[in-house]
Amino acid sequence: MEQPRVQEALESSILMGAPPAMVAAGMARRFGTTVTSEAVDAYREFLFDTSVLDTTELRWVMGRRRKLDSSLLAEDPRYTAATLPNS
Repeated sequence: MEQPRVQEALESSILMGAPPAMVAAGMARRFGTTVTSEAVDAYREFLFDTSVLDTTELRWVMGRRRKLDSSLLAEDPRYTAATLPNS
């Protein structure tokens, strides 16, 4: 992903458990970027597979990404999504 905000939105959607078709439609509506549900599945499988992490590990990973500037962590929707309670 060359557009950081698109990547951030995609990863946030994955963390919140949105179905691939919904994620793809959201990317098109919000950013005007064409993304297929297959591309979302491939991104999830090969680049952002969170299925192997439990909630604590996921929070750690997301927090670690912004370790250099903690003020950015509060603004990162991926961290917010990772810290939401599981349903």
